[in-house]
Amino acid sequence: MNNKITIRAFQHLSFETLKNGKIIPSISSEVCAGEQNQTILDGSLSLDVALDRMIEGKILADEAVRDKDREILLSQINSILEVVKAKRKKIAALPQFFESSLGVGKMKKP
Repeated sequence: MNNKITIRAFQHLSFETLKNGKIIPSISSEVCAGEQNQTILDGSLSLDVALDRMIEGKILADEAVRDKDREILLSQINSILEVVKAKRKKIAALPQFFESSLGVGKMKKP
């Protein structure tokens, strides 16, 4: 008899589009169990709130921050921006896909 239960956790970016067209990025998490990966827990946190919490962890009394902590926060934000810039460049360089009348796709460089 096997009493082993598999539990997996997944994290990913998700996006909610509001009625006004604004897109809200979030960090989503899901915990699954069993052979069919049945979801037992899920949730998300907006990227804005996650970044605010990162900043709040360094803020001292009177909404002040040490110079060292400011440098750390700016370095962390810069590392996020570098990843975003690299992915944006990668997406912009992807070839354009066009549907042909024969149902066979053709690619064209951007």
